[in-house]
Amino acid sequence: MTHAKHEHSPRRHPVATAASLVFLLAGTAGAAHAQTYPLPEIVSGTTLTYEQYYDGSVVPVGVIQGSVTIHPVPPYPAQLGGAGISVFRGASVTINPNLGTPGVVSVTSDYRAGAPNDALYIANGTVNIVASQAGVLLTGVGDQVHGVYMPESSQGNSLLTGANVTIVTTGLQADGMRPYGASSTINLRDTSITVNGASSWGVRSWGGSNITLTNSRVTSNGAVGTGAGGVQVYNGSVANINGNSTITTAVAGNLGLNAESGGTLNTNTDPNTPGTVTVSTTGAGSHAVRIGTANGNLNRLSLSTTQNSTYGLLVNGTPSPDRRSR
Repeated sequence: MTHAKHEHSPRRHPVATAASLVFLLAGTAGAAHAQTYPLPEIVSGTTLTYEQYYDGSVVPVGVIQGSVTIHPVPPYPAQLGGAGISVFRGASVTINPNLGTPGVVSVTSDYRAGAPNDALYIANGTVNIVASQAGVLLTGVGDQVHGVYMPESSQGNSLLTGANVTIVTTGLQADGMRPYGASSTINLRDTSITVNGASSWGVRSWGGSNITLTNSRVTSNGAVGTGAGGVQVYNGSVANINGNSTITTAVAGNLGLNAESGGTLNTNTDPNTPGTVTVSTTGAGSHAVRIGTANGNLNRLSLSTTQNSTYGLLVNGTPSPDRRSR
C-alpha cells in the first residue's frame, strides 16, 4: 500500500498571465515574491496552466463557470507539483458547467515533476459540482495521480458533492477517488470512474471516510498488482452504492466490491431509491463481492463472474450480528 500524502501547506506559484489575485509576500534577504490565487470566479473560455489553489483564508468562496480548462504544465516551482484544483482551510468551491458558456470543465493533472499530484485535492474544504449535461472531467495522468484525493484533515471536514462527473486515471496506483479519515465525505450521482493502471481502484477508502455513489459506473481495467478493482473500503470506512450503479472489472484478480478489516459495504439500503446495483467481473480470482472481517448490507444486487472458482459473493472472517445479504 502506498504511503499517504500530507496535507498542503502554503506554497508559491509562478506569476501567471491568466487573471488571478496576486499578493506580494516578504521574501528572504529583503526580496519579494508573488503568491498567486484564483479569482473568486473563473469565467468561461479560460485556460489555466497552473494549479488553482483555494486557500480559505484568502479566497473563501470560488466559482468555476462552464467551458474552462485547467491543466498545470512545467516548469513547476520546486515546492509544487501539478495538482489541478486544491481546496483547503475551509474554502468552498462550486463548479457549475451551466454558467457562462455551458460546456465541459476539464481538470487534468500530470506526474511530470515534484511530488505526485491529483486532479482535485480537498483537505478541509468543500466542492460542489452542479449537475449539467456537459459535466466535469477529472483526469489523472501518471503513477499515483488520483482523480480525487481527500486526506484526513486535522483542521476540519472535507466534502465533495455533485453529479455528472467523469473521472479517468492512467497510471500505476492511481485511484479514481481516494478519500481517507473520518473528516472525508463524498456523495456523487450519475458519475463515471475509469481506472486503467495496475494496482488501482475506482474508489479506495479507509480510516472512517464515507462515500456514496448513486446511478454511477466504476470500471477497472488495470492489472491487479498489489490489489485492484472497483470499490474497496476498510478500517472503518463506509461505501454506499445505490440505484442502477454498475461495477465492472476487466482483468483477472480484480475485485468488484471489497470490504475488509472493519469496513462497511452497503448497496441500495434506501427503499426510496429505485434500481439494482450490477457487478460484473472477468477472469480468475475476480470475485464480484468479497467481504473479509467487515460488514455488508447488500440489497438489490446482481452479480456476474466468468471463471470457475471465482465467486459472486465471498465472505470470510467473523460476521457482525446485523450482516445480511439478499
